[in-house]
Amino acid sequence: MANSKEAGRVLIADFEHARPHNMIEKIIAYEKGDMDDEQTTEFFQELIDSGLAWTLQGHYGRAAAALIRTGHCHAAVTERG
Repeated sequence: MANSKEAGRVLIADFEHARPHNMIEKIIAYEKGDMDDEQTTEFFQELIDSGLAWTLQGHYGRAAAALIRTGHCHAAVTERG
C-alpha cells in the first residue's frame, strides 16, 4: 500500500485539470508538503495569476515574490483599458 505522501502525489497529478473551486485542496496539499517542486511552482503561478498570492497569509505573498524574483514564476498579466 502506498504511503500517504505517495497517495497525495497521485491526487496532485490531477491538479493541472482542476477547477477554481479546488484551490482549497491545492492549498491543503501545499501545506501538507504533498507537492513536488514543479507542482509548487505551478500552484504559485496560479495564485499569482488569480491574485490570491497577495491576499492569503503573508507566507504566500513572500514566497510568490521570491519565485518571481528568481524567474520561476512571472508577474500576473493584466489588461489595460
